[in-house]
This record gives sequence, structure tokens and C-alpha cells, in this order.
Amino acid sequence: ATGTGSGKTECYLLPILDEAVGPARDRSTMRDQTFLLDCRPDLQGYVNPEALTAIVGNLASNASAYTAEGGHVKVRAVQDPRGAVLIE
Repeated sequence: ATGTGSGKTECYLLPILDEAVGPARDRSTMRDQTFLLDCRPDLQGYVNPEALTAIVGNLASNASAYTAEGGHVKVRAVQDPRGAVLIE
């Protein structure tokens, strides 16, 4: 990992995202929802890991809470053609 001086570090994103969505994934199991985390293992980005964990965790939790029982929740991280990482 390489720091930038702004609290951001170059990191592999899958472990961060996996930790972030853990509670939402657990909730989705209890609600009979399908939960998918879609992220290449080699995808990297300059991020603040703590902030990314909090933000993605909150969004995934809300997605599970507001998705009907038996529904589907998907968190996806991809790199766009310019090299920016998108999390949707």
C-alpha cells in the first residue's frame, strides 16, 4: 500500500469491500435475499479504507433494509475506461 498524504492509500479493494458488506450480507441471509459482491481480486484504488468501509457498509445495509424479502442486493466495483474505480 502506498500513501498519498491525504488519508488515501493504494489498496486492493476486495478485502475492504468484503469487510464493509459483511453485516448487510448477514442481514440479507436472514431476509432470504440474494447478496452478491462483484469485484475483481486484483482491482486497486486510492482510497481512505476506513471511510470506504463506512460508506459502502451503510449503502449495503440500506440496500438490504429496503429490498423486499427474497430480493437481490448487489455491490459492484469496476474500473471505467479512464481508470476511475466505480462502486455501485
